[in-house]
Amino acid sequence: MKQAARPLLLLVVSLSFLVGPWAGCTAQVGGVTQEDPEATEFGDPEYPEGEYSTFTTYNLPIGAQVKVCKVNVGLNNRSGPGTNYMVLRVLSSGTQAQTIQKSGSWYKLDLAGGNTGWSYGKYLCVVDSSSPAPAPAPAPAEPTPSPSPGGFGLDRDGIINTCKAFVGFSYWWGGAAFPDPWNNPQGKPKGKCTSASYSGHSGSYGSDCSGFVSKVWQIPSALPFSKNLHPYSTYNYYNGTNHWSHISRGSAQRADAMVYRGSSGGHVLIYEKGDPWGSAWTYEARGCSWGVVHNLRTISSSYRARRRNGV
Repeated sequence: MKQAARPLLLLVVSLSFLVGPWAGCTAQVGGVTQEDPEATEFGDPEYPEGEYSTFTTYNLPIGAQVKVCKVNVGLNNRSGPGTNYMVLRVLSSGTQAQTIQKSGSWYKLDLAGGNTGWSYGKYLCVVDSSSPAPAPAPAPAEPTPSPSPGGFGLDRDGIINTCKAFVGFSYWWGGAAFPDPWNNPQGKPKGKCTSASYSGHSGSYGSDCSGFVSKVWQIPSALPFSKNLHPYSTYNYYNGTNHWSHISRGSAQRADAMVYRGSSGGHVLIYEKGDPWGSAWTYEARGCSWGVVHNLRTISSSYRARRRNGV
């Protein structure tokens, strides 16, 4: 009987060895990092009324003056002709540019100040030549961080203060708008999320995860908080260095960001304190069921740390 029991014992020991190293909070299975289960709700949608609608072929003349049309939030302008390219900027409705190149249904645009980038043709309309084009607006300069004891400037205290001011506001898929933090934001309507989609939100205020970080970090510039502008996605925070730098996770300090990116989307949050490799206090636009929250959560090993330039 003892000889017969040995193979079963060895099998149990072998199975425990396979499970043991990846059980618990390491978010590892077979040595491959799993996607953050929370990210499936946020999904980092960017602009649901924009690039992710039905794709067909659009024909616009090369050299034509066009404007952004048929969008509710904004139109991504990318480094190349496709959604896999980095978002360089977001063009608000009515923005004018000249088409200089075409690839499929994507158009390379010549914008004010000599900037160029690619946008999807469905959301571009030819400008009536009888109407004079508006003078191009100067590009806003990136603000210089300044001390802000008790205020909302671009230092660590200021960023955390801004996060606190927006706690309780709604999750808005593809949105990013808040009342001015110094003007009693908690007395303003918080908005309401009824589903994790653009059409599932009511009210003027709220944000998704990447829009929230863009607002409290005040990037690309100190634009009005109430302006519904969503310039960067988790793709940018994970891969780019637009207005931030990649840092080691162990060196994360309050007001730095943690970003995750997987095949189904991503998530980004502001780190406040705690274990940067485990349980930490964070500020984040967590999802439709939560809104913007200050919470103690476990940050999985899939996240990477980012620091806003000048902070």
